[in-house]
Amino acid sequence: MFGSIEYFTNFFKSSIMNNLIVETPSTMIATYTQLHDEIIKRVDRSEDKERYLRNLDTAFKHMKEILFGLGDEHNGS
Repeated sequence: MFGSIEYFTNFFKSSIMNNLIVETPSTMIATYTQLHDEIIKRVDRSEDKERYLRNLDTAFKHMKEILFGLGDEHNGS
């Protein structure tokens, strides 16, 4: 369902997979911006908009953790 963490996570994953076969791949930031703009244009209620934007941020952070790991600042090393 549009707006859920699962929706945004799957969108990021699909974008990454599509980047393997397209001539001009897009960055995760470009995908994030695309989704952010879609939320702003598509969602009217401010409560829903805020929740969807939080879900987008959560999905983006989750994808960075999957792709790049947590990093030293998170594991204390």
